Amino acid sequence: MRLCFIDFTSWNYNVDAPRLGPLGGSQSALCYLAVELAKAGHAVTVMTGTEHPDKVLGVECINTQHCNGWWFSQHEFDAV
Repeated sequence: MRLCFIDFTSWNYNVDAPRLGPLGGSQSALCYLAVELAKAGHAVTVMTGTEHPDKVLGVECINTQHCNGWWFSQHEFDAV
């Protein structure tokens, strides 16, 4: 499946953040879930306030400010 998770907070983090230091509970859960889904073979994108978009631990981490209707029209997600 192609999955996209969106966190509308402006926090600068990616899915490796819980391993590196404290993070909110919901954000940590999102990170752990996204990484495990990617390990299981799913294509996972996480949108946060990250200042350094990149593929991290198999998860595409992008900044919410760079995504709009056009961006979503170019990506066919099974669930957002």
